[in-house]
Parts: sequence; C-alpha cells; structure tokens
Amino acid sequence: MTHQTESSVLDALAEEISAEGWELTTAPVRVDVGVNKATWRVGDSWLTCVPDTHEETMDRLRSLCAAVAEQAGETFEVPSFLPSRTGDFTPRVGGYAWSLTAHLGGRQPQASSLADMETVASGLASLHRLLRDLPGDLAVSGENSVKLFDEGAALVADPRLEYTTEQRDILARAEVLIRARLDRLTRHPMQLVHGDPSNPNLRLGEAHPPVLTGLLDWDHARVDLVLADVATVAQTVILRSGSSAPLEMLGNVLAAYGDAGGVPFTVDDALTGLLMAKFESVAHHGGRYLRGEGPHDIVMSQPEKIRTVLRLVEDRGVPGR
Repeated sequence: MTHQTESSVLDALAEEISAEGWELTTAPVRVDVGVNKATWRVGDSWLTCVPDTHEETMDRLRSLCAAVAEQAGETFEVPSFLPSRTGDFTPRVGGYAWSLTAHLGGRQPQASSLADMETVASGLASLHRLLRDLPGDLAVSGENSVKLFDEGAALVADPRLEYTTEQRDILARAEVLIRARLDRLTRHPMQLVHGDPSNPNLRLGEAHPPVLTGLLDWDHARVDLVLADVATVAQTVILRSGSSAPLEMLGNVLAAYGDAGGVPFTVDDALTGLLMAKFESVAHHGGRYLRGEGPHDIVMSQPEKIRTVLRLVEDRGVPGR
C-alpha cells in the first residue's frame, strides 16, 4: 500500500466506496497510506481501508471502541463507526475492507505546553481506571511492551540492520539498564491500555482549563503495563516538547498522572519505560525494514534517540548503569 501507483488505485476505490457505500458527496482527501492501512478525510468523517485479510482486526477495533464508548459515557469520545447504506460496517471492495468513522471534535495537545501535557496525564489516569474494568479480550493487538523490548533487543545483533559498533554499544548499555529495573516495573498488573497516546491521537476540549475529551487510533490497544502509555507521554515531553528543563516538566506531568489516581511513577520509571518503547521501535521498524516494507533511515535513527534518553537516565544514577 506504499507504492504511488497503488495509492492512486486506492484513491479511486475510496471515491467509489464513499459515494456508493455511504452515499457521501464530498471527495475523499488522502491523509495517509501505510503498509496495512490507508486513511482519507471525507467531509466530517474519516474513511479507512485495510487489506481484507485484516478485516478481523478492523472488527476488533470497532468492538473495542463501542465498549470503551459505553463505559466512558460522556467522559471521553472515541471513534464511532458508521454503517454503510446496506448496514455493513466493513464493506469489502477491491480486496480491501473499508470503514467510516465520525469526526472527533477538540484540539490536539501542544507538546510545548505544560498545562496541556498535565491535562493529558490526568486524563490518561482516568482512562486507565476506566479500561481496568474492561476485559482483556477486547484488545486489538496481542503485543506488550516487555515482549517487544525483548524482540527489539534480540534484533539489534542482526547484521542486516547495519548498526555500527558504537550504535550497538549504546543499545547494549540501554538493555542492561532496563533489565536491572524490569522486575520492579513489571510488578504492576497488566490491563487494557490505549497503546499509542501520542498527541496526534488525543483531543482536548476548547474550554479553560483544558480537559482530555477524545482519543483516536486505538489500533494498538493491548493488554500491557500502564507504563507503556505513560512512556509515550514521556517521549512527547523528552523528545518533542523543546523544553529547556524536560526532566522538571516530566516530573510535573507524572505528578498530574498520580494526583488523578494513576500509578505514582517516578521520573526514573518513566525514562526506563521510554527506553523500552524505543526498543519497541527497533522491533517495529527493524522488522518492517527486513520484510522490505519500511525505510532503513528510521531504523538507523533509533540508537541516537536511545542515546538521548540514556544520558538522562545515567546522569540520574539509575541502577543498572
């Protein structure tokens, strides 16, 4: 689904299915075409397709979103799937399964805003309490952060990734540090988590003070440590906020998470979780590269990101240095 010629074919199919399947008159505007998923904006709705071999995943996603919406009531909005004119939620056209979801209002949080990131953290704590009561078999993905960390650590040695000796040394130091803390971090029970609460997938209300009102892209929802979601927020603060004092900002964000009823993670916990998340990136992007589905440069960028986080962790004297 990444080739330009196939993208044009998908655009034609999107126009056909939106008009005939959902009787929409607005032309679809492509937003993203990935390996196994493509998305278009169609007026106030979002059109998505996956290869029809992935239709079961789309059905699981719809079931999960319906369960979360019922549990959340008016607390959070999640994508609602709209039936086609025949009543089918995932019509199949051109070898793909298609779905249409309603637009979620609100604005994307700003990574540079402490107020926004504290709002994200307190909202995430509320979400985790809500998800704790839902059964794990609603998960869309069967992965978890510990498993993906192990997969990423094992993949580092694969010569086809072409990591340099220096890069492998960085990754080895990070692996040692993580394993020294893993037993303590995994004492917290696993539960259903969002899987990717990065800012593009979050929506805040327009009122002041801001409140987390919506969550998009539940494709990676899984049974995992809540630290996996918190690590994604930590990544936003450390790598994307542009803060001159990112550790202080992270401490404030974690305090907001704890004050809202979340696990009282320390800055060291969150940084270790972030390192685990970057090994997950090695597993994901490295695997895609080896299958011929992704670029090499994103694989090569992971050690430098890990080095940035590792320096912060080691400077704090976390055990396992």
